[in-house]
Amino acid sequence: MNKEILMLIVIGVALLFLVVSIIKKAIKLIVTILVVIIALTFIDIFVYGTNPIDEVKAYKTNIQYGRDIGDLTIKIKDSVANIESDIQNFSKKSNLDRELVKENRKLHQYKKVLATLKHTKRLNGIHNKYSEYLNDIVNISDSTVKISKSTTKGLKIKNEQEKNIKNIMDKLEEISKGKF
Repeated sequence: MNKEILMLIVIGVALLFLVVSIIKKAIKLIVTILVVIIALTFIDIFVYGTNPIDEVKAYKTNIQYGRDIGDLTIKIKDSVANIESDIQNFSKKSNLDRELVKENRKLHQYKKVLATLKHTKRLNGIHNKYSEYLNDIVNISDSTVKISKSTTKGLKIKNEQEKNIKNIMDKLEEISKGKF
């Protein structure tokens, strides 16, 4: 019994040290990030002569841009997931075209929203890369809609042909039984 309690105490102390160590590292990371941000701010203010008020506005703009990109990313992810789900349930969906077109329109709308988001020059690289990725997603979505439309038309033709063949087979069966 004493060994078990002692072992639990040792494990508890080890876990406590581990948690404290992780918290210390997280605090160090946060402090390092803040120091870098403050250093960049001072460099912009003192070396490049940026107005401190403009610098604060730039940070506010970039923070808002980050939030907007986060919201947009969630919406894009949902649209892509809906498209993927529609494609996986292709045989069960009768209105696949309409659903794909709806999600495709949403993606085009998100592309327009992205183009209007305000950001500073510092985020141009991120913005351009994100725009490229979104353009790729929209292009793939456009292709998916085109393929879906042609596939749906092909299935309609196939179903009509199957009905025609069934009618012909029924008529042949009637003829073979002597029923005219």
